[in-house]
Amino acid sequence: MKPAFRIEPLADAAPAAAPRADPAPAETAWPTIDDKGDAIFRFKLKPQAQLSLDEFYRAQLHDLLKVVRLYVGTTPVLVDGFAFRREPDRIQPLQPRAPEQGDR
Repeated sequence: MKPAFRIEPLADAAPAAAPRADPAPAETAWPTIDDKGDAIFRFKLKPQAQLSLDEFYRAQLHDLLKVVRLYVGTTPVLVDGFAFRREPDRIQPLQPRAPEQGDR
């Protein structure tokens, strides 16, 4: 099947200019609801010294609990620690640990 039209360059067209260096695009407005209707949360990570995974998750949960309240049924609960599923007996406190004498 032949195409209905053909595109040809103009004979008197000027040569293409060099691409412009446009400023960086504005920050993209990310959606807050996904296609299933679930809320999407994004957290900005503050660059810090290399953290262990325990400390990374502790800090993320600590920050999350500043903006959400947890419930069991209709009863609000206060959470002061967490454990990884792979190590359920090792409970991590949510409050940051106090610096030791040599940590300054």
